[in-house]
Amino acid sequence: MDLKILSYRKAIKYEPIEKTYAIRIFSNNHKNRLKLDLVQSSNYIRKVQYYLDDLVSEKEAESVVNQGLVLTMLNDFYEWKDKCDCLLIHCIYGLSRSTAIGIAFNNIFKLGNDTKSLMELHQKYNRHIYDMFVNTAKKYKYL
Repeated sequence: MDLKILSYRKAIKYEPIEKTYAIRIFSNNHKNRLKLDLVQSSNYIRKVQYYLDDLVSEKEAESVVNQGLVLTMLNDFYEWKDKCDCLLIHCIYGLSRSTAIGIAFNNIFKLGNDTKSLMELHQKYNRHIYDMFVNTAKKYKYL
C-alpha cells in the first residue's frame, strides 16, 4: 500500500489518484479552529479526523484517553484497509505525529514498506506515539 505522510499544507492540496484512506491529525488546541478540507475527490474512500497532541512522556502514552483513541483508529483502519490502495496521514508539519502513526500502521498492518527505512527517513517521528500504537496493537492482537 502506498503511504503518504504529509504536512497540513501539502495534504489540503493533494489530489489522490488511487483509492485513499485519509487520517487527519490535529492537536487539541486546534479543536475550535477552522480547518480546510482535503480536495474533493471520489478517490477518498474515507476521511477521518482525530485530535492527538505530541506526547513527551511514556506516562502520557499510557493514559486511558490516548489508548482509547488509538484503539478507535486501529479498528477503523482495519475495517477499511482492504478497500484502499493508499494511506494518507497528515498532521500540521508532517514531521512527528503523522510520521509516527504512519510508521506504526505500516508495521501493524503490514502495508508493504520497510519500517526501518521509514524510521531512518523520518527521524523526527514521535517515538512515544509510535510505541503507544504498537503496544496497543499488541494488547488487542493486531500484532
